[in-house]
Amino acid sequence: MNFINAAKSALKTKSLFSYRIYQHAQARKVYWILYAAGNKIDEDRIKQVGADRACAEWLLKCGAQVKFHSSSKFISDYNRLSATLGSNMKLAEVRAEEATIMSIGFPHFDGVKELKKLSFIRCTSFNDSCINQLVQYIGPTITKLEIIGCGSVTDKGVAAIKHFGVKEDWKN
Repeated sequence: MNFINAAKSALKTKSLFSYRIYQHAQARKVYWILYAAGNKIDEDRIKQVGADRACAEWLLKCGAQVKFHSSSKFISDYNRLSATLGSNMKLAEVRAEEATIMSIGFPHFDGVKELKKLSFIRCTSFNDSCINQLVQYIGPTITKLEIIGCGSVTDKGVAAIKHFGVKEDWKN
């Protein structure tokens, strides 16, 4: 029985505690819908600005930080992603700490060719599906992958990391 069903059955007892559980479950559902909308793929945008720029925009909207090869600093504010960044700007590093990235957004990595380092720290929606898509889209280019406190990753996901031989840090 999932959390929503448990909350609904608890609500039948009509206690204040049960009602709060139900409210919490409904809030989680609403947030999931909002996060999913922010992770949606926009094919037209990818064609318009290129894979690296579109991927950077997606990551920044979800609360991650990005660094380009031409820069020594991370960008964390979507509005600081200047209009002058063209298709010649290539992603070098991603740091996603408590970011709302979800597996439905990982096709944004398709076409990103020079990304070397990725860190996922306490990203609650990061799971085995995300790892499988990383392997599919950018596996050979990654030199370091850090996954810390992402409780939805299982041994199956960790095994997928071994297939592309990156240096990984795994702490859960």
